[in-house]
Amino acid sequence: MDSISIEILKIVSEFSPVNTAQLVQVLGCSKRKVLAGLADLRVAGRIFTKIPLGHFSSEAAYQVWLENGGKEKITCHGRAAAARSNLTKARRNNTIPCRTIALLSSQGPLRAIDIARALDVPYNTLSGQLSTMVTRGQVIRTGRAGKSLYSLAPGVELEQGAATPVNGIFAECRNSAAMQRVLSVYGVRS
Repeated sequence: MDSISIEILKIVSEFSPVNTAQLVQVLGCSKRKVLAGLADLRVAGRIFTKIPLGHFSSEAAYQVWLENGGKEKITCHGRAAAARSNLTKARRNNTIPCRTIALLSSQGPLRAIDIARALDVPYNTLSGQLSTMVTRGQVIRTGRAGKSLYSLAPGVELEQGAATPVNGIFAECRNSAAMQRVLSVYGVRS
């Protein structure tokens, strides 16, 4: 066993769980050397690695860690990840297309300038978004240039908790018996 492996074993035995980045920092050597030392120790059965928690001196040490507060640490980590995910979804629901769909569903057809004022976004920014939404079939534009009214396309709604607008017509088509037969030919299940 080389000197890096011996040092890794000492650190893991004393401070487990220890992750690879911490070992690199404490030992002051390259990550490649640390990974090679960890691989040697794992093959020899001298350490137990539980990703993403870190390295333990043995599987028994991992079980002891779980019983002495490790489960709570994992639970807290999971809750924090869920909170970050919910925050990301909330940010996505605050996009201009989502806000535009919500506005058009509550107030009906509006001119682009009125939508821009209601959403408090620059007209130039909104016009590009509206063009994309018209192309996607989420919004319908009626009237001539400069006096166009934008309204919500039939079947388009913002689902509760959804991150993006949903086209109800697409969902209806996808779930139809005919589409299910087509998808079954290709081995796709919905």
